Amino acid sequence: MKLKILFLVFIGFVSCVEKITENEPVVKIYQDGKCRNYGLNKINNDSLCFDYKFDKSLSINFCVKGNCCPDSNRFIFNYKLNNSQIEIFVDDVAPNLCKCICTYVINAEINGLLNKKYTVTCYIKNNNEYKLLHKREIGKN
Repeated sequence: MKLKILFLVFIGFVSCVEKITENEPVVKIYQDGKCRNYGLNKINNDSLCFDYKFDKSLSINFCVKGNCCPDSNRFIFNYKLNNSQIEIFVDDVAPNLCKCICTYVINAEINGLLNKKYTVTCYIKNNNEYKLLHKREIGKN
């Protein structure tokens, strides 16, 4: 009887350890600063405005064009992680307040990724549909 109890305790401990080690990736997406009226704003080709660093964690910086008013806290972010796919969705909360366009930099930090290669796709919501901004194949450095 004592052997059965010890075995059940051991099995319970092992299953707890498995749950602890099977963590979901931790994702943080945010707007980096305010409107960029310089440098990145002068880039006409959106494909030039995507950068990443992938070591222990993945850090992505990409550009999004949007209205100038207001120039802070103007986006809502969402994401999907599926196998080797990372999708980032950007919703502009105030797309038509001013008659000016700015470039904003979005940062995404993802910890706990298991694969060495991913396809990263970034979208922005435009007229209730998502428009492709960037699509890149990336790998660990």
